[in-house]
Amino acid sequence: MNICKKTIFNSILFILVPFLLSAQNDTVKCDVSVLGVASSGAYSPFWLNSRQYGIISDSPFSAGLLAGVNKDFDAKKSLLNYGFKANALLQIDNDQSNVFFYEIYAKAQLLSVFDLVVGAREEHLGNQDSTLSSGGLLFSKNARPMPKVTVGIEHFTAVPFTFGYLQIKGALAHGWFTDNNKVQN
Repeated sequence: MNICKKTIFNSILFILVPFLLSAQNDTVKCDVSVLGVASSGAYSPFWLNSRQYGIISDSPFSAGLLAGVNKDFDAKKSLLNYGFKANALLQIDNDQSNVFFYEIYAKAQLLSVFDLVVGAREEHLGNQDSTLSSGGLLFSKNARPMPKVTVGIEHFTAVPFTFGYLQIKGALAHGWFTDNNKVQN
């Protein structure tokens, strides 16, 4: 009877160990950042608050606290992969304070190819180097991320049987404006 219990225990352990080891790849990270701006004049310097996705205020004196939690896709390929991010920003100006979710989204990946993203996130679109240029003509980094639903292939993926000579990338997205700021005239 004792050998039977050992065999059952070893069998269960043998089955569960691969799942326990793969669960170690699910790394959830926490981030906290403190921001501060002090400048003379009516506004903060343009070079300081431009291309920051609205994190830094244009007020000459402001502070912020950015805190969040995230999980990216696993490094290994799998049938279904998931990730998420939630960043809250406390922004304090000389005349007001705001708290809002700066980035909040969930994403899933099927067969390490097809992506689904729901929520608001920073996006780097186009082929320009974000560290060497002031950005693209169509998409600006000066506003907060827009909530949207995106379905597609986000990274260049080789088409089967083309030996990597043909790759595909593309997505469909639908977004919603959240602020009621309107430009007139």
